[in-house]
Amino acid sequence: MLGLIKNTNEQYHASEGISNSTLGLVEESISNYKWAKEIPTVTNSGLTIGSATHALVLEGRVVYNEEYDVMPKIDKRTKEGKAALALFMATKGDKEILSKDDGDLVEGMKKSIDAHPTASALLSGGTPEQSIYWTDKETGELCKMRADYLKEDQRVIVDLKTTSDIDNIEKSIVNFGYDRQAAFYKEGFEQHFGKELEAFIFVFVSKEKSLGRHRVRVIQLCEDDMEQGKFKWKVALSRIHAAKMEDNFIEIETISLPAWSRRK
Repeated sequence: MLGLIKNTNEQYHASEGISNSTLGLVEESISNYKWAKEIPTVTNSGLTIGSATHALVLEGRVVYNEEYDVMPKIDKRTKEGKAALALFMATKGDKEILSKDDGDLVEGMKKSIDAHPTASALLSGGTPEQSIYWTDKETGELCKMRADYLKEDQRVIVDLKTTSDIDNIEKSIVNFGYDRQAAFYKEGFEQHFGKELEAFIFVFVSKEKSLGRHRVRVIQLCEDDMEQGKFKWKVALSRIHAAKMEDNFIEIETISLPAWSRRK
């Protein structure tokens, strides 16, 4: 499977191919490559909020309502409350459930993004949730990416992130490897479309309120940081390829304790 594929998030994650998330795992240890395949991920509240925000902001109200439902305020101590809860659970189907507070949070972040002139302009006129599969030229490995929002004509990818620390975006970019992601997605775009990606742009929205509003920041990495990201994904992909060729995923990490822990 190569090229631009319209599949669901579940189908994408279940499909073959090395993703940015996999590259991030092996930066710590090559053992994580096989470990992650054997141990399934478990969705937590933070991930659910992020996914719900993506659905509402990127794919729209109809998709959001098909995939998520918000738990109404119910007093579970009363007979009426218990009956209401039973009815709600019986009629929710396969939808993921958000608490009332989390549902309000998702709606608030959506409202803030819509009100931000740059963010709202970037998140219009394109196509959400687009998967691209390609073969890496140097290793022959199948790679994959899932663009949050693809503007093919403008050669732009927009990536939506929720954050609890919008004042320290630089730290988040380093900690979560967003520079590697941006460069890896740039490679995928250019391999598939045969033309240079003009921009990979992050839209960050705060999960915390400041003066009653969810702040929004629109970020683009400089060329040096994109080159650093490219170096990171190439090293990680080469490590995976070498381990697969040798069928050896054994690695023991060597660490150095911080200077303050040493004897004076």
